[in-house]
Amino acid sequence: RSLPHLEEAFRARGVPYGLGRGRSFFTRPEVRDLYHALRLSLLEGPPGPEERLSLLAFLRGPWVGLDLSEVEEALRAPDPLPLLPEEVQRKLLELRQLAGLPPLEALKRLSRDEAFLRRLSPRARANVDTLLLLAAMERFPDLEALLEWMRVRAEDPEASELPERSEGVQVLTVHAAKGLEWPVVALFDLSRGENSREEALLVGLRGEVALRGTPAYQEVRKALQKAQEEEALRLLYVALSRAKDVLLLTGSATGRPGPWVRAMERLGLGPESQDPLVRRHPLLKPLPPNPSPEPPPSPSPAPYASLAFSPRPLPWVYSPSAFKKAQEPIPLAEALEKEALPEFPRALGTLVHYAIARHLDPENEGAMAGLLLQEVAFPFAEEEKRRLLEEVRDLLRRYRGMLGTHLAPLEAREEDHAELPLVLPLGGTVWYGVLDRLYRVGGRWYLEDYKTDHEVRPEVYRFQLAIYRRALLEAWGVEAEARLVYLRPQRLHAFTPGELEEALRALEKSPGEAPGAG
Repeated sequence: RSLPHLEEAFRARGVPYGLGRGRSFFTRPEVRDLYHALRLSLLEGPPGPEERLSLLAFLRGPWVGLDLSEVEEALRAPDPLPLLPEEVQRKLLELRQLAGLPPLEALKRLSRDEAFLRRLSPRARANVDTLLLLAAMERFPDLEALLEWMRVRAEDPEASELPERSEGVQVLTVHAAKGLEWPVVALFDLSRGENSREEALLVGLRGEVALRGTPAYQEVRKALQKAQEEEALRLLYVALSRAKDVLLLTGSATGRPGPWVRAMERLGLGPESQDPLVRRHPLLKPLPPNPSPEPPPSPSPAPYASLAFSPRPLPWVYSPSAFKKAQEPIPLAEALEKEALPEFPRALGTLVHYAIARHLDPENEGAMAGLLLQEVAFPFAEEEKRRLLEEVRDLLRRYRGMLGTHLAPLEAREEDHAELPLVLPLGGTVWYGVLDRLYRVGGRWYLEDYKTDHEVRPEVYRFQLAIYRRALLEAWGVEAEARLVYLRPQRLHAFTPGELEEALRALEKSPGEAPGAG
């Protein structure tokens, strides 16, 4: 009911828009191609009706690309497989080898096939990556379970809907917006209510039937209204949480507010609220029914349109670790590791820091297995996860070996803070980061940053530690000894206050200029 009014308003003001008529993510052609190919990997003997459909899709799809008229005679046979061209039979044989792999590994290997990737657009490749990420979040005992998961979601009209790409304002339902975000979101017409007309017959939540005029009718009606209101609130939450930066809500004052308006009223943001976030506008005259065929004149540029920030070596908001990565070449050992598994070092560092902050025991199997539920571990195959977990265990053991020798034991710390966020405006840039550990022993403070690097090169982290130490000094008035804790070689490097102040001196003298790392 709201859509015609939106379209009329957009056309009248010359605002480009597109209707986000969503389609299930799992029905995308590239996702369905993977489903059919995986299904054929389990084929034994002549194909049944469903396997025959998968065979047709495979022959026509990116791996083979046949015109089905070329194999029409073979497809009419009860068992078409022996009658297919030799090249096709070879590809089917390669598919069957996937059946012996773990489900996620089979999906990854198939989705990385060059013949498949060559025919995909950048958008389709992104969809395949999303499928891998979603599948990695599940635990499939076998390939049949993975196929069933893909089939069920393809048949669910609201499963991971993705709106079609369009220019201008995207107009779509709340259901179609699930899982998506935009910098600016406007939720239009919160005041619209549900149909209040009494139906002659109602079917209750438990399947009971009630006729209008019977004693059970009002009871069933109240239960249905309560369930509908709960569902409306769930949808409202989905709608409100789609905005990254700016959220606009519109509605009109009405004597019969719906559940969305009632929810906003309970938050103190209803039509009569005095909150400065709520603005009231008088009712405008109806828009002209037809937009003028003449394009609107080009608006005059705003007086500030020609103004621009002058170029600067450093961004306005920056992190010391990002600065370090931009300045320093990657050591050879790290470069080789990143070439083999691009996300491995990041995942390793994230999991080690997470485990240290929470005092996880490397010998506790449950705690270690729980680490793999972190999002950074999702993209990896089972063998890669095992290797990741073994490295995490090893580094945690090394860390524990440093407690009581290089580092103060946990029980001796009078105050202990893990993963402390910080922000420091300095030299025209706002620096931000997370301090791995800050603790006090015997009245003395220690600031520590854990490193999983293969090489010990403290000089490249001097500026980072200087920022952390200065932020702590300005926020808490605490003078702390800043130290790097290298976990692999079990080495500790402490910076002197003079070294750290020297690292900041160039930045303070020339705001916006990139400081040297040395």
